[in-house]
Amino acid sequence: MALHLLSTNNYGLFCYKDVNRPIETERHKRLYASMKVHGFIKSFPITVKRKGGKLEILDGQHRHAIAMQLKLHVYYIEIESDIDIPEINSTQVPWTVQTYIDSYAKAGKQDYLLVKEFKTKYQLPIGECAALLAGTISYHNVMPQIKNGTYKVKDAPHAYRVGSVLSQISQVYKKANTKPFIDAICSICRLKDVELSRLVENIRKHPHMMQPYGTRDTVLTMLETVYNFGRRTLYPLAINAQNEMKRRNACGNEKIKNESKTH
Repeated sequence: MALHLLSTNNYGLFCYKDVNRPIETERHKRLYASMKVHGFIKSFPITVKRKGGKLEILDGQHRHAIAMQLKLHVYYIEIESDIDIPEINSTQVPWTVQTYIDSYAKAGKQDYLLVKEFKTKYQLPIGECAALLAGTISYHNVMPQIKNGTYKVKDAPHAYRVGSVLSQISQVYKKANTKPFIDAICSICRLKDVELSRLVENIRKHPHMMQPYGTRDTVLTMLETVYNFGRRTLYPLAINAQNEMKRRNACGNEKIKNESKTH
């Protein structure tokens, strides 16, 4: 039997299948926003099966519910055999940071292309690359923007400074691409009075001083020891880096507060 794309604005023709997820349109704000802008996209119809005098929705109940809210025509395909939606959905592979960045980069979005180029150049985890270029320390801070296509590169000079230092250190220290170490170097690179070349050179000369640690602050303490090796005047690398990050976090929180007051 040939399948045909049908449409209607008679929402009462449909009923929901009991085994499907409960309708929670509040949790599908991105879908709502997309359908509000683009309407009900024909290439993503809902799948239904006739049950009595109704069309039972096998897949697409949230699209139907949102279409009803926005008063959009519903596009659907009617099939004769039943399908196991939970089983089908369980086989889907969730999109990763890499998947989103690859997708938007293929669409020609320049900021996503820059993330891919940065990763190729410095061989760092893709999430860390996106975070560094956005001027933050965690990709979770920019994941919503990465997903919805609004991600922006905001601090490329700092990111490339961090990438350069990490690539040099990684030649002698293989744990340089771990998150605690990346976070530590990221905070050190914010300090204007630190000689980054000295840090790199001391690590090269004394690789035995390098040990893997599980937090940014313990890595900073180790790097302070390495940095000060051979210096007459000890530089408080760890505390200065920690204070700089606290200052930046405070400024960031204040900016968010001010922006919220203006909306």
